[in-house]
Amino acid sequence: MLVGLSAGLAIWARPTGVVTALALGYGTFRWSARHLIWFGAGMLPGMICAVGYNLWAFGLPFGGYQMPGGAMSSLNPAGLFNRLAGLLLSPNRGLWVYSPVLIVGLFAIRRLNSPAAHAAAAGAAGYLLLYSSHSRWDGGWAYGPRYLTDSLPFWVV
Repeated sequence: MLVGLSAGLAIWARPTGVVTALALGYGTFRWSARHLIWFGAGMLPGMICAVGYNLWAFGLPFGGYQMPGGAMSSLNPAGLFNRLAGLLLSPNRGLWVYSPVLIVGLFAIRRLNSPAAHAAAAGAAGYLLLYSSHSRWDGGWAYGPRYLTDSLPFWVV
């Protein structure tokens, strides 16, 4: 239930936390499918607060992300692989350029066969897929992998 509460609060703090919630839910399911109901029950308070606030403030369940010009309006799967390469290998924004030790995680994850390892791989892949489908994958004027900082806990598990 505590893991579900953490997932719900992650979504409340930042709507892209849905990737974290999905990865934690997948890890819970892999650990024990019967615990998934407790995970969902723990998620409810954060989800109710997030949707309630967004409806009150923006009139939309996903808040500003749904508005014209918001983050959801700039999702575009065309060019996904070019943006994925940019997120990982770009000289001024690439995750592996700034943190090359994370490449070891790719090799280590193959040897681990645990629910936590599967959830970590799902979370890292989810964030990569989300942000590489975003037309503004580079994160603006910031140096480094700005958008992928949310995925770093998954890379180090």
